[in-house]
Amino acid sequence: MDTLILIYCLSFSVYLIGLRIAISKSIHEFAQELMRGESPFTPAQRELIAAFVSSQNGCEYCCDSHTATATQLGQPEGLVEELVQDIETANINRNLKPVLHYVKKLTLTPSEVKQTDVDAILSMGWDETAVVHANLVCAFFNLMNRWVEGLGIESNPAAVRQASHHLSRYGYQGIVDMVAKT
Repeated sequence: MDTLILIYCLSFSVYLIGLRIAISKSIHEFAQELMRGESPFTPAQRELIAAFVSSQNGCEYCCDSHTATATQLGQPEGLVEELVQDIETANINRNLKPVLHYVKKLTLTPSEVKQTDVDAILSMGWDETAVVHANLVCAFFNLMNRWVEGLGIESNPAAVRQASHHLSRYGYQGIVDMVAKT
């Protein structure tokens, strides 16, 4: 098990615990489209949402690697920690604050999400596509956090450096390409 976890952390191997390559390829193709495709949010904002959702789930590896990726893509260092402390006082554009409140509620208490949460996003100038994208990034990282936590993958500086470098440089397509070679 430790070898498989190490392989995932260091080389994004996707043949973990018997996971079929076709399934992993599909998941990462979806991730590439979601995280780097057309969206109202920049790739840096989507990585920030991913890191924030991961922090809410206590998924240290995903939080650390996506925080580092967001930083490499231009988000200020320490921003995720500020958001965890208090979204309202965090040094972030105010139009992102209702988006982050929404994904926090969707992560921690999904049955409590109401139309008023969506309306708060729309009132900041975002359209319904932004709501859908925020929802999908949130949902996708809830899935990935559970995958990573369920496998017992722990954060370590070397893995975070490699993951964030890989994601900021190649996006999720690099994982898809790696899967295609296996």
